[in-house]
Amino acid sequence: MSSKTSKVGVIGAGNVGADVANALVLLRKCVTVVLFDRTLSKAEGQAWDIEDSIPLLEETE
Repeated sequence: MSSKTSKVGVIGAGNVGADVANALVLLRKCVTVVLFDRTLSKAEGQAWDIEDSIPLLEETE
């Protein structure tokens, strides 16, 4: 039985929020991570940075 949650939302794309979202992705704890911040460009930038690390995870499988 899989214990992955399908979607997790992180409110705040500052240092802590971005690190939590990054850890969720790196640890493969969920299928989808939603990063929300008042400043859309900040959330988008953090999400793009996290997304850039995903191909590195696929190489280690």
